[in-house]
Amino acid sequence: MNKSFFALWTKFLPVVIGLLLTGAVASCVYDDKAADCDNVILRFIYYADGEENVIQDYLHGIDVYIFDGKGKLAAKAHLTEQEIRAGMPLELDLPDGIYHAVAFGNDFDNTSLENVLTPVDLERISMYNPNSEKQTNDRNYFGKHTFEVTSSEEYFRPVVEETVEMKSAHTELRIGVKGLPGPENPERMPYYIELSGAVPAMDINGNPTGSGTNDYRPVLRWNPNTGTYISELSFFRRNGHGEDGRNPEAELEQTTRNIYVRVYAADGTPMTEPISLWEFLKRNLSGKEIREVGALQEQQLDMRIEFSSPDEKNPEMLTYVVLLKWSITDGSIGFGDD
Repeated sequence: MNKSFFALWTKFLPVVIGLLLTGAVASCVYDDKAADCDNVILRFIYYADGEENVIQDYLHGIDVYIFDGKGKLAAKAHLTEQEIRAGMPLELDLPDGIYHAVAFGNDFDNTSLENVLTPVDLERISMYNPNSEKQTNDRNYFGKHTFEVTSSEEYFRPVVEETVEMKSAHTELRIGVKGLPGPENPERMPYYIELSGAVPAMDINGNPTGSGTNDYRPVLRWNPNTGTYISELSFFRRNGHGEDGRNPEAELEQTTRNIYVRVYAADGTPMTEPISLWEFLKRNLSGKEIREVGALQEQQLDMRIEFSSPDEKNPEMLTYVVLLKWSITDGSIGFGDD
């Protein structure tokens, strides 16, 4: 090798290395002995109710199922909370074809998936709460995305990079009860809340599925500083995102219309008549506020039930008060003047 050729080679070597590295990232080159190559990169995002990806603040695990064009399960994977926080994508090796990615976020102890492991119509896949004694759903999220994998040459496959946007599948309800005496035994609460009429399951389009309804009895907590019993729970919403020409007010009505809240004594004695959640919202919110709440991804409803007397035999309700999420400045459940 003469000196002039060596000098040219040395000069352009970094450029050659850079081009090779660029090609390695953007494509997948393989031969018969090394056919394994991750040629699909899926990234997951969630905007909540803003313009910034805040997925790390809301999702603590994502289960992903990849179906081919015939609805057959081609791959499945799980992203941990640590991987989500680090912004790590899901990398897959898939042959040519059309694929459907279906993702479920926060499917933990209160979530099971139905019709997801066998070749099915994707519209039949749904999530539901499997527990016989239901206190709450998980704060569930879901996403779906269709993409195509193609090869331009026999030994060359461009890497497909796609994004799956997650959506909220739940409504969160926080209830405060005032005007009742505190517990004599802090280990045993003298009252409980029952929420009835919730949607039993939800499909990958955010539509309710299944028959019947879910009833919840969330754990009550006593706050001696404010004299308030507090319950929190999440339940499935009804297609409620207020997007693509949808009507957020109608969606909030669909989510809450058949849901009723009732206070009971520990022995099962009802302390109130059933309270319609939709009627409660209409009583306390303006039309503009109802539309705003209906359009929220992070849909949170706050509710207070106040008794005029601690007499269990005459529990006349004094007032209902609702607080919107954005009125709670410190993130705690204060219920206004409590």
